[in-house]
Amino acid sequence: MNILPEDLSDALDFPEVLQEVRGFCSTPIGGQRILGSAAYSDHALLLQVLRETDSCLQLLLQEISIPALSFELNDQTLALLKTKNACLDSDQFFELRSLALTYSNVCRFLKENRERAPLLWNLIEHDPELPQIIRSIDKVFDESRIVRSSASKDLSRIRSEIQRKRQSADRIFQRIQQRMAGKGLLGDIGESVHDNRRVLAIQAAYKGQVNGIFHGSSNKHSLYYLEPAECIGINNELALLFDEERKEIRRILITLTSELSVYRPQLVRFRDILIHLDTLRAKAIYAHRYGACLPQINKDNKLELIDAFNPVLLIHNRKRKKDTIPCSLSLDEDNRILVISGPNAGGKSITLKTVGLLQLMLQSGFLIPV
Repeated sequence: MNILPEDLSDALDFPEVLQEVRGFCSTPIGGQRILGSAAYSDHALLLQVLRETDSCLQLLLQEISIPALSFELNDQTLALLKTKNACLDSDQFFELRSLALTYSNVCRFLKENRERAPLLWNLIEHDPELPQIIRSIDKVFDESRIVRSSASKDLSRIRSEIQRKRQSADRIFQRIQQRMAGKGLLGDIGESVHDNRRVLAIQAAYKGQVNGIFHGSSNKHSLYYLEPAECIGINNELALLFDEERKEIRRILITLTSELSVYRPQLVRFRDILIHLDTLRAKAIYAHRYGACLPQINKDNKLELIDAFNPVLLIHNRKRKKDTIPCSLSLDEDNRILVISGPNAGGKSITLKTVGLLQLMLQSGFLIPV
């Protein structure tokens, strides 16, 4: 829809209202959608959005809390689900889990309140939740986002072997460390770790008395870090096992990515529904806080405002704990002109801006304080 003049939105301070509503969004994308709000050209779609927002408001008025709709999802994550042999990382899998879990919570909430808010229930009625997404991810990852050993038989075997080899390597290293300490060759810290290998911290003066691989020195070269020769063989075996583990984990994640890729259309739909609900929820919270409602709407040349508040003035005064004075007026086919007179700062301009802003808000899908 073309609005003239083009700077009408700024002239009426509509962006200030949008910023206020944006603050009630749970998702960054929802906030961006609010800031990009504009007048609808489709009358039926406008009425649908207004009624959905009013449904959210009615729940709030009944002190029924709408679940927070926060979830983290990067567009790249969904894009990778379309890519053959793609491999999501742990954070990306948990993005999908967050999306699926949030949607499940919303589904349960709207199902419980479907008689109170049938319009909201209609938004998700034909898009059932998919708990199998959460189950598949939880089967592979633990709470710390580490791939479980039980994710595959090979990974379980490799990790058991790593644990066994590591215990043997630790016993060998401790025996050598005790011997070096008894000879007074070690520095104050005794040992360190380099490239996932335990190394001895040998005093510089005695570095030639210990056989091993050099792994660097301290800043002042007072300590030399050496991997004892007796540990090299078993450490090499561990390195090979770690490489096997890395490859097996990647294989598991590629398999999981492929398994979840079939749900990509539903996940895209979940995201879009949640973002839409997030904007509705934000508008409803704004309406609840500032006493806005859904007025009667007509297609005739008739306008009647009863106790209408200027939204921007209402926001500013509410933050300063000041009262705001409403205005009432009526225009129709027989009374198309209204003359407002009075002294400066008497309310003439604010009345004009109130009428324009309320109309713009309503046509952009927002409830208005009347």
